[in-house]
Amino acid sequence: MALPSPRRTRLVARTELRRRVRALRDDPRQLVALGIGGLFLGLFALVVVGGAFFAGQAAARGAIPSGAARTVAAFAVGIPALTALFRGGQKLHRPDGADSLLTAAPTRDVVAGLLVAEFASGSGLFAVPFVLAGLLFALGAGSVVGAVLVPATLLTATVVGTVAGFAAALAVLLVVSRSEFLQRFKTWIAVLAMLAYFGVLFGGSADSALGPVFVVLGASPIGWFADLALVGTTPGADSLRAAGAAIGSAVVLVGSLGASIRLAGRLWFESPARPEEATASASAMNRSPLARLPVSRPTRRIAHKSWLRARRAPITLIYAVYPIFVLYAPVAEAVSTGSVPAYLPTTLALYVAWGVGAAFTLNPLGDEGSVLPVTLTTPVSGRQFVAGHALTGVAVGVPLALLAVVVGAVFAGLSPATAVAVVCLAVVLPVAATGLAVGVGTLFPKFETSSIGRGREAVVPSLLAFGGYSLALVVLGLPGLLGSFAGVAGTLAGLLGTTSALVTVAGAVTTAVLLSVAGGVGAWYAIREFESYTVA
Repeated sequence: MALPSPRRTRLVARTELRRRVRALRDDPRQLVALGIGGLFLGLFALVVVGGAFFAGQAAARGAIPSGAARTVAAFAVGIPALTALFRGGQKLHRPDGADSLLTAAPTRDVVAGLLVAEFASGSGLFAVPFVLAGLLFALGAGSVVGAVLVPATLLTATVVGTVAGFAAALAVLLVVSRSEFLQRFKTWIAVLAMLAYFGVLFGGSADSALGPVFVVLGASPIGWFADLALVGTTPGADSLRAAGAAIGSAVVLVGSLGASIRLAGRLWFESPARPEEATASASAMNRSPLARLPVSRPTRRIAHKSWLRARRAPITLIYAVYPIFVLYAPVAEAVSTGSVPAYLPTTLALYVAWGVGAAFTLNPLGDEGSVLPVTLTTPVSGRQFVAGHALTGVAVGVPLALLAVVVGAVFAGLSPATAVAVVCLAVVLPVAATGLAVGVGTLFPKFETSSIGRGREAVVPSLLAFGGYSLALVVLGLPGLLGSFAGVAGTLAGLLGTTSALVTVAGAVTTAVLLSVAGGVGAWYAIREFESYTVA
């Protein structure tokens, strides 16, 4: 196998990094996500680096079992590998500028350049806290040899994990591209995988989900990195295993790079499977559940188009699902304890309302794309246009909110009056939220495409629309949300000389009225803007 050219590899890596920086600069939403990710990485680095010195002191006393050290080594390999696998699954299906890139440089140089770019901007970022932790560990252990071996081993583990995860991502993408079944449902599979990934990451179950995996990996040859790092520092390190880790690292690096080049060549140059696409027709719209609603035909057509857009590309709506992880902790606690908090039904109603508004009506003009001039010249009125977009969100949101709230109210043991108020809130909020969203989205439209992963571009709501809509919904929903907390309701009831149930009902009614007014104003504004909108 010919080795990649250092000059071309460096050029590809530099170009890819420039593209990524430009994409971040052009899309503030990605900057926000990067900031949140940087916060978590900073907390991770603080914990790892902060405890390394004391771990070194414990190792010098022989207080760290070899099994625990090997589990840590598996962690040092596994976390960069998982990061490279996840990010590679999003970016490697088709490189940016693939036609010119793959024509100007051999596949091996492109693969090596993308791998360097991934290490520099993704999984390789773990190398910084790992190396710092290694130096502090050696300082705590008082080992001169460890000051070299521990950081070098952790850096090697990060590189090995990144290259192996990169190759695994290409293998997964190749399998998906060759299967008609996976091609047909790949978007839904990607959405579920992303939800599972973030659910484990932010849901507080990372230890229980990944801990046993790293224990098993630590008992495998991957754990030998611990012996390589601790040779000359602790007497429990096995020199044969240390040699095996050094030789195995070289083998894995060369093998993973060679596999990546072969897999990338097949993925990028061979034709993927082409699943048969169902053809859309007027009869398909007539069979849609939306066809049975008593609305005008133009309204049904707009609603049907909005629903088809969401069904065919659900990955474009993934931003509306991210906040669901805030609900993970209370829901998990309710399941484990068997006690549902009284505030959960109202919280679910607010979240469902926010989600359907953000998903279907937060960028009505931008969602039309290149056909917006045609839409503006048709006989469709502003009222029909807004109603069509809102209809999809209402048709999905009201049943979903009702189901979630009724189940939550039953298990929370709410009083009859409180339960009725919260159920009514579940009906009103999705309708009001779609009106609010369509107004804010019309005020801050976005027509430019943004990267949504796996080399795909799509028009998504602007950051101003997203933030403004979310802030308005949270502020207007505060009366109902605060009134659902038993402590707040009890305190207010004592001050006002009434009952907690009445305070909760009053909060729900206040939120319903405020959001209904805001939704009506938003819908009115969107109707007026649509009917007077001109394309420059």
